Amino acid sequence: MDIYTATNFFKYQHTILETLDKTKQPIEIITIQAKENSANKGYVLMPKEEYQQLTTVQDEQLHQAESDIRRYALTHDPKAPVNNDEMEKWLTED
Repeated sequence: MDIYTATNFFKYQHTILETLDKTKQPIEIITIQAKENSANKGYVLMPKEEYQQLTTVQDEQLHQAESDIRRYALTHDPKAPVNNDEMEKWLTED
């Protein structure tokens, strides 16, 4: 993924967008340079089709997780643990 500072993005915006359109590869635009050992602040610019695929997959995964949690909850005893030992046993049971 190509990375640009905000200044360079504004300076070369037309060329960057043409390249993005041709290559369909996302680019990163850094707005705040990170200090040591932390992530830069910024944005990722990607083609609309790729964004739509990403949100579709996220929605499907969220739906699957909710379904799994619901199924698990319906098949297990809904009682609340009385103490920490019972809670620990309950959490490690499966």
